[in-house]
Amino acid sequence: ENASARGITDFDSSMVRYGKGALGGKGRGFRFLHSVSDKFGLQTIIPELRISVPNCFVLATEVFDRFLDENQMRQAALEATADEELVKLFDAAPLPADVSAELQKYVAQVGAPIAVRSSSMFEDAFLQPFAGVYSSFMLPNDGGEEQRLAQLEGAVKRVYASTFCQAARGYIASTQNRLEEEKMAIIVQELVGEADGHGHFHPSLAGVANSIDFYPRPHTSHEHGCAQLSLGLGAAVVGGTPSVQFSL
Repeated sequence: ENASARGITDFDSSMVRYGKGALGGKGRGFRFLHSVSDKFGLQTIIPELRISVPNCFVLATEVFDRFLDENQMRQAALEATADEELVKLFDAAPLPADVSAELQKYVAQVGAPIAVRSSSMFEDAFLQPFAGVYSSFMLPNDGGEEQRLAQLEGAVKRVYASTFCQAARGYIASTQNRLEEEKMAIIVQELVGEADGHGHFHPSLAGVANSIDFYPRPHTSHEHGCAQLSLGLGAAVVGGTPSVQFSL
């Protein structure tokens, strides 16, 4: 549902969508997780453990198209030969006025640290995943509203720019997809963690889970799946830092 049609947006809702078009790969995944959580009551399925899916604010792919078209920069983005050129091009372009207004509502209602995540049409595909190809940003979301809005808008535009970055071009060229067909949605989520009262925020934990374990231990099997977890942000896991690995 388009949030603008509802007047004041309730960002405490499990999933708020702004704009028409697609939710992208991650967006579809989170919508599925929310539906599974509601259907099977995951919040209370394990005593003394609260399982929840972080609330999502999604800018659908129509916003991406309007941003490019209103600034007449689609061709320039496709022809850019350096990432630095892309960043300058996207940083200088304003977001549509209604999108900025919606982001301003968001920072007025949400004061916790946030993640600004890519959710492209090609992302999280089963046979050709784009994991790690596009940008994501972690924002402290502190200070005045004007400053936080500027940081959020900047992160949104940097994620859009990463659609055309050299790494993405190289990866898309290795698949049967075409860069001209890619569209980017964006997910904004609150980070899960706690503030310590001394100006620091500590993310709880992060990791990767797989439904198939390709390297099972002697007492486990492929079908059991596996997970890797670490305290803090997920960069520790994907970056090769020692983490806890176990069979599911």
